[in-house]
Amino acid sequence: MWIELNIGLLCGILLPPLIYILILYLISPLKTLTLSKSLLYFMGGILSINFVYMYYAFIDVNTISPFYEQFFGVGPREEICKFLAFLGVSTAFKKEKTHPVATMFYMGIVGLGFAMFENLHYVFRYGSDVLFTRTFTSTLGHLIFSMCLGYWIGLSQIDKGKYGNRSIFGFYMYRFKKLKSIVYILIGLICAITYHGLWNFNFYYWGATTEPFMVLLLIVGMTTSKFAATDLYNHHRKSLRKWKK
Repeated sequence: MWIELNIGLLCGILLPPLIYILILYLISPLKTLTLSKSLLYFMGGILSINFVYMYYAFIDVNTISPFYEQFFGVGPREEICKFLAFLGVSTAFKKEKTHPVATMFYMGIVGLGFAMFENLHYVFRYGSDVLFTRTFTSTLGHLIFSMCLGYWIGLSQIDKGKYGNRSIFGFYMYRFKKLKSIVYILIGLICAITYHGLWNFNFYYWGATTEPFMVLLLIVGMTTSKFAATDLYNHHRKSLRKWKK
């Protein structure tokens, strides 16, 4: 009996998401993101595939329209399942305070775990040639989709105080904390699902504009994620100043 270990495939599958995790660790605010927690959220992302299969078993969107399939089928299914995996891992740390930027990045790391398993599925289906392309496209795409949701989850953790909310919406979000969390998560899911649906819909009608539009989506997504992380950091810092007064 011979046991063969495909080192090349193992490195091609594991190294890219791990490198992305390391990059998130290096650019995160000091002592907010830990590698041990990151690996747990990464494993949660891998296991979220099981939620996708359960979702398939109970909920299905029967349509011949690619638009409805991507925006109301695939997008919601995968983003909701990644969010459930994030919640599952977060329960282990519910007594610990997590920096809002770290929350955003941890949600993104769940997306990387999901993307890694999805990449392995595509390798079995289409061969290892697809792996290089997906490393810089779909893997980054799942990271961006998940961080869209992660931003809103992180924002829901920030308490601006009674006088830090000058709008009617902000005032009610301050008064009803649980409602605020639910509303912000729903907004985040809608953002993630919309971006995911747009990404998939772009590939459905392959043509001359598909690749340029994909690159545009990646650039816009990464730029927006950078501004979102900075916004979370600034809001969190202001909230700390409020409590010191």
